Amino acid sequence: SAALKSGVANDPAFVAGLADARNRAMFQDWYQRTVDAASAPTEKQLKAAYNKDLATKYTTPEKVHVYELQVPTKDSAAKLRAVLLADTSVKKWDTLAKQVSTAPDKANGGDEGLVARGSLAKPVEDAAFALKVGDISQPISVKDGYVIIKVTEKKPRVVRTYADVRNSLAADLGQQSSNDAYQKAVTELKAKAAIVQDTAAIDKGKDTLAIVNGILIDTNALAARLNMIPPFYRSQFDTPEGKKRVLDNLILEKLLLKEANARKLWLDNKVVVDVLNRRAGMLIDAYRKQMTTDKVVLDSAQLMADYKANIADYKEPAKVHVREIT
Repeated sequence: SAALKSGVANDPAFVAGLADARNRAMFQDWYQRTVDAASAPTEKQLKAAYNKDLATKYTTPEKVHVYELQVPTKDSAAKLRAVLLADTSVKKWDTLAKQVSTAPDKANGGDEGLVARGSLAKPVEDAAFALKVGDISQPISVKDGYVIIKVTEKKPRVVRTYADVRNSLAADLGQQSSNDAYQKAVTELKAKAAIVQDTAAIDKGKDTLAIVNGILIDTNALAARLNMIPPFYRSQFDTPEGKKRVLDNLILEKLLLKEANARKLWLDNKVVVDVLNRRAGMLIDAYRKQMTTDKVVLDSAQLMADYKANIADYKEPAKVHVREIT
């Protein structure tokens, strides 16, 4: 109420800000109607995607934790097995593997880690998945000799159900569909629009950059948009390439705004409520600024005194750019 009485609603900056808020609300409504509504995956599409990736993405195969010890002959493998049956500790296996094993993993005490099917030689794999936890295999013939293995852990095959993954799957499919639907809608808008763009205008310093459906976009509009970018990020757009990206966005905004106005989206209840709420917040913020920040008057003499008192903080040492040959 105080903000309305103060007249801040008539300030040109406030009017421009409110118009921008209205345009943003209409764009969000257009996006939901045009993109979100067209990109929500059906139950049939979700189940088809789930079944397609069931074996690879949503199934964790059965795994076993295997220790391996390899030697040249079957006889030596059998003797080592007898020793390890007498002392079943991992420490004993580790010691013997490091001492006598000829396998590449001897430095790790023969520890193969958790392995799934397809990771080991077929005879070794078959034996590993057939063993019980704690069992030691008979000598197994392999290319470079004989191995004995021990299984210390088994993890069963786990299949994530459709219910478990449905939400994440819907988000993934929806995102991809949204991107496709948005690009399709933008392409159609551009095809219907009258766009005149001088691609070299920025490089040549021309004032007129583009005309979209009769609406002029000039250097002032580009500068105003650049000033809206936070200083921390602005430098990456303050180049010819960066300015062209901003100009492309300005052109697209004009197209989307025309489409939203043509569809009278400002009449949508969501847009009306959003704009009214935003207007209330903007009025309060503007009034608060008017009654606080705008009333602060800085004393030039005091500023100069503070500067002189802290002048050391503003000093930078002299520098030279040096090249050296030794």
